[in-house]
Amino acid sequence: MKRLNWLRKRKKHDPDVPLRAPLPLGPMSNGEFFHPDNPKKQLIRKLIFDHAEVAARKHNVDRREFLASAAGVCTSLYMVNLVTGCSGGGTTKKTVDMGASDKTGAGGSGGSGGVGGSGMPPSGGEGGAFAVTGTSTLDNFEAEECLRTLSGDKQDFIVDMQAHFVNDQSPYLTNPLIGAFFNGWLSDIRARVPWAEYREGCTGNDCYNADSFFQQYFMESDTTVGVLSGIPYVQCAGQEVAQCDLAPLTNQEIRDTKDSTNSMFDTMSNKRVLSHAMVMPNDRLEAQLEAMAINAEEGVDNWKVYTVWAPGNNGGYWLDDPAVGIPMIEQGIKVGVPIFCCHKGFPLPGFSRLYSDPKDIGVVAKAYPEASFVVYHSSFEHNIPGTSGQGVEGIEGPWPDDDPTGIDPVMQAADSGVNALIKTLKDNGIEPNDPTYNVYAELGGVMPTTLITRPREFAHIIGKLCKYVGEDRVVWGTDCLWFGSPQPIIEAFRAFQMPEDLIENFGYPELTDELKLKIMGMTAARLQDIPCGVQNYPQFAEHKQLLDDTWGPRRYMMRPTPGPRTRREFLRLAHHEHRVEKVNYSGFTFGKYKV
Repeated sequence: MKRLNWLRKRKKHDPDVPLRAPLPLGPMSNGEFFHPDNPKKQLIRKLIFDHAEVAARKHNVDRREFLASAAGVCTSLYMVNLVTGCSGGGTTKKTVDMGASDKTGAGGSGGSGGVGGSGMPPSGGEGGAFAVTGTSTLDNFEAEECLRTLSGDKQDFIVDMQAHFVNDQSPYLTNPLIGAFFNGWLSDIRARVPWAEYREGCTGNDCYNADSFFQQYFMESDTTVGVLSGIPYVQCAGQEVAQCDLAPLTNQEIRDTKDSTNSMFDTMSNKRVLSHAMVMPNDRLEAQLEAMAINAEEGVDNWKVYTVWAPGNNGGYWLDDPAVGIPMIEQGIKVGVPIFCCHKGFPLPGFSRLYSDPKDIGVVAKAYPEASFVVYHSSFEHNIPGTSGQGVEGIEGPWPDDDPTGIDPVMQAADSGVNALIKTLKDNGIEPNDPTYNVYAELGGVMPTTLITRPREFAHIIGKLCKYVGEDRVVWGTDCLWFGSPQPIIEAFRAFQMPEDLIENFGYPELTDELKLKIMGMTAARLQDIPCGVQNYPQFAEHKQLLDDTWGPRRYMMRPTPGPRTRREFLRLAHHEHRVEKVNYSGFTFGKYKV
């Protein structure tokens, strides 16, 4: 097992590197919702750390080095299988309790930790939602095989349809309250990440910017192409409007970042970053339509729309509204940019929950077959109503017609969560993989929320999307940097498999390597007209391999986990996010990254 430079080169007076799992297993947020820590996550972390204690001694490495290895990732996935009850043997609470029992060592009957433990993990973690074995938690070579790239000898071609960063010079961040919040994430980041190549003099917000985006997406993950996105804001449009251009990232800044980043790479397609332009048609429609024409001339790739947003947070709009949504769609088609990425689901603090419903998606897709509609978050909700009408925290079950006898304990309503997206397609006669109409389901924010700690729920989500939206209509997205590096999500999905009982009972497809390749990049590449294959990106592959060899492939583990870490931090951000005082716009310069 390779020793890691970011640990070995630390000085004695440097602060201790925090012990963390290589997967997101704590409180998390993307600024739109907050998932606190819970006993299940705590138990998973305990089992991981207990096993790492023994395994690290066997390999004569630091626990942090073990956790940053392929065996450390497999250990984490194995313990998720065990605790979530997704193992092929039907893990019960008793099995989990045994795994955490102090009487038999932290590894229970398997002896994964504690004095006298054999080093093997507790039984019950094989054959679950993640295709890992007990021996892969100790054997790094076998672990690398478990986490292999899906395309054999070639690297996966991954297109992330939802990527984010913040402009460190934005007046949004110069607001004292919000600026202090972001600084809380990023304090002393250079000292913690000695291998990172930031701009000279970078501190605080200045580090959580385009350079960090470049590093974490293209130097710390296997992502090939990223679609850079934003959030809605009031555009000045030549007028003096309260809070205008007050955004973490404006359309101009997104275009500048795209141009600057793409110019650094010697690629056949010159596409490493694609750009969104925010369109807010319910804020001075004529000015928005004019801005669309200008953005199209300057090479924007997609439009990003938030139907849940309105100036002053007073309501929202529907895509099929003839006074607002329809003119926007027709303008996009007219100017030659017919791809609309629309936020649905994930009801946001301070925004209208009503307009997060995707019922308008099927209507406009049917009316405008020449346009493509990418449903961000696939209409997933983190709090959806069940059949009893009670709010159930983060539960996605089968499509109701697939479970008339109640085989699955979760009976989710047809008009909530991902089911609502399926319903709008059915209501408008749009079949899975329909060659006439173009509706795509995007996974941003869904996977960090469910894939790791609620894998059976994620299996329902991905199974329903592939079955009813279509295996050729599901696209990859992570919603990072809000969740840090996308690499742990990439590795977890590579190892994910559809539980056999869900295939048998609900007709979900098996997640073959071919299907995963479609989801992770091939489908989005076709949608975005990107030439596939990493051979088109030689500098990317060469430079990333050099960093992997020098610092290790999971160097993101040295970086502090972004996002609110407590409910209080999240509520503070939500309260001030759209209620800040107007600050003079200070412009933006993308600092050239040294490759």
